[in-house]
Amino acid sequence: MGHSNIKKLWDGAQDLVNLKRLDLSWSEQLMELPDFSRARNLEEVVLTDCESLHSVHPSILSLQSLVLLVVFGCGKLESLESETHLESLSYLGVSHCKNLKKFCLSSKKLENICLFECREVERLHLLPFGGFTELRGLYIDDGGSLSAFQYESYVA
Repeated sequence: MGHSNIKKLWDGAQDLVNLKRLDLSWSEQLMELPDFSRARNLEEVVLTDCESLHSVHPSILSLQSLVLLVVFGCGKLESLESETHLESLSYLGVSHCKNLKKFCLSSKKLENICLFECREVERLHLLPFGGFTELRGLYIDDGGSLSAFQYESYVA
């Protein structure tokens, strides 16, 4: 579905049980993502140069099957936050999101976190829920406003 002029995919949740990869790259008109809570097998989400995207639906950041999330060049995106602990997320790449201010998520399977040229992020808040035992790389380049890297230990 990349390179489309679509502004919105649909309303409500759709049965997308067979969807494994969502690539909306260069959908410059796309403003928001719908509810993906029924896409229980979605493993990869790639959002490259979705310049008008201002929010990522919380359901995407709650998918237990999500392994890879790439958000690149989404200039109007202001937050990537999840209160749900992700079971499978191993790669998170966020780059050139000039208005991204809030960044908070967790996954004990995270191997690589890349945060490049997101100058407005003030606080990188990672909730390890058992520790980042798989973390091999943490890359932060041109953090600009980054004044706090917050790592919290989970206490049951």
